[in-house]
Amino acid sequence: MIEFNFQKIKNFFLENKFFLLIKDKLIFSAWILGIILISGITWHLTVSVRTNFLRIAVNQVFEQYGGNLRLGDQKNGVNYFSLTDHMGFSDLGTVYIFSFFTDGLSFPCAAIIGRDGRIQNFIALNPQGQKYLMDASVGLIAMYTRRIEGSSYE
Repeated sequence: MIEFNFQKIKNFFLENKFFLLIKDKLIFSAWILGIILISGITWHLTVSVRTNFLRIAVNQVFEQYGGNLRLGDQKNGVNYFSLTDHMGFSDLGTVYIFSFFTDGLSFPCAAIIGRDGRIQNFIALNPQGQKYLMDASVGLIAMYTRRIEGSSYE
């Protein structure tokens, strides 16, 4: 009959520095992986909440500027809005919200995209952005136009 000396095996793993080092690295890696996993799940589960806050904020900006644009599309009597559906206007097409970088500053901006896939208008979503958008060079606006129009929205 074969007998195992578990104390000898336990001492081997506890006294061997290589195994202690690997154990510490595995524990640290598991913590990092757990944090990444929890943050990824939280990010995924809060998409609808973040999208709703973005819609409300953009609609408030549109109201401040006195326009009649509102994000959201009425489908079956429900206010329909999703980031993956590119925040549709019911009659104008879609809107793409992004950060506009000029003169070392960034500000939120919305590009209204028509049904034909071409940009109809840029709207800065804060007062400082309005000033910088008016002063932006034609080449910079053309670059943003090419990038947005070149993206696939289908």
